[in-house]
Amino acid sequence: QAVVHRPLSALVIIAYAIDEPSRYALVLPDQMAKWGVSHDVIHEQAVANLEAASAEIKPDGDAAVERFATFIEHDSYAAARSLCPQFMARLHGALGPVLYLGIPNRDFLVAWNPEFERKSGFAAQVAKDFASQHHPLSPDLLVSEAGKLRPATKAEMAQHGR
Repeated sequence: QAVVHRPLSALVIIAYAIDEPSRYALVLPDQMAKWGVSHDVIHEQAVANLEAASAEIKPDGDAAVERFATFIEHDSYAAARSLCPQFMARLHGALGPVLYLGIPNRDFLVAWNPEFERKSGFAAQVAKDFASQHHPLSPDLLVSEAGKLRPATKAEMAQHGR
């Protein structure tokens, strides 16, 4: 049975998990119907839960100085934090109004400013990590701007040497 989801990009869907100390399961359409809630309600609650769990998570290193930030979390939600408005607002506060994101696997998130000098190397590493790491998500880049998250265009990918 398919899981409750919505698309994020050509390769990535947003799915929702019931994550308790004794069990982990993805939300199924039958459960959503049984609960009598809409897909939007599930999405909003999932983001709120992850936002609360992410309040203390900070990037490795000094993002404002380095012009990039990495998050390596072994809770299976590092990449999903890109969906959290408050988390992303903190990241934008450190790096600027436009960010490029890589989510090569579920346990890693990297973000950088468009003027970051090593952006091509980072974009290439995202593709390598996607091909070699566990729980791969996408070799492609995402763009976060004005509270929205979207796949990078072909032109933006080309600006990153891809």
